[in-house]
Amino acid sequence: MRDFAKFSLSATRLRPELAAEAETLDFTPIYAGDARACVPLQTNCALVRYAKTLAWMAAEIGWPEEAATWQAEAERRAALIQKYCWNETEGFFFEYQFQRQRQLPFWSLCAYWAMWAGVATAAQAERLVPHLARFEQEHGLTQTDQPYPSPHPEFQALQFNYPNGWPPFQLMVIDALTAYGYHAAARRLAGKFLRLQLELYQTTGKLWEKYNVVAGNLDCPRERYPVVPLHGWSAATVAHFGRMLFETR
Repeated sequence: MRDFAKFSLSATRLRPELAAEAETLDFTPIYAGDARACVPLQTNCALVRYAKTLAWMAAEIGWPEEAATWQAEAERRAALIQKYCWNETEGFFFEYQFQRQRQLPFWSLCAYWAMWAGVATAAQAERLVPHLARFEQEHGLTQTDQPYPSPHPEFQALQFNYPNGWPPFQLMVIDALTAYGYHAAARRLAGKFLRLQLELYQTTGKLWEKYNVVAGNLDCPRERYPVVPLHGWSAATVAHFGRMLFETR
């Protein structure tokens, strides 16, 4: 029988950059080289929102005890995110490295998962939104505020890093802004990224997995493979942002 502990995220035999793939951010600097030593904002904020959704579903079908259980779980995890990841001095959410009991210093769009999941308070959102200026470029939002060096000696090009802009993160930030009432900022950012996608579609005939939002092209730092055509989340941003900006009611 296979020992699945050998293949879990905590398994020491697992390469650290591969462990980060489970957090959807393979090849990134923001976990200081090993996601297993951190409590990733993206994962934990998603779990908060999933718990809220399960609470709503349980309430809708008349299961009040289950609804209360899932709502309590959402509140418990949200409180932990606030405790360990919010930095009051900076007004930002940072990744927390639990092995060394410290926040990591990397500024990334992952902070805005806290708004997407409803973890951030209105006062925190008011401080988070101005920090988008660190990431905003002519063609959208960069994944990090600067090109942080790679923590992996054998992998120098990090795809979840500046100057790359990823469609699902553009979508997440814009939905987060909309949820907290920052409609003008949401529309501005949606317009920038949508314009880039349409311009490159016009010249290449394809949508792409990620984009260089600084230069406005497909020259993205990469390690394993070149930038690839992708329908999935790239089509989702075109559809969602197009409706946001151009649909008449």
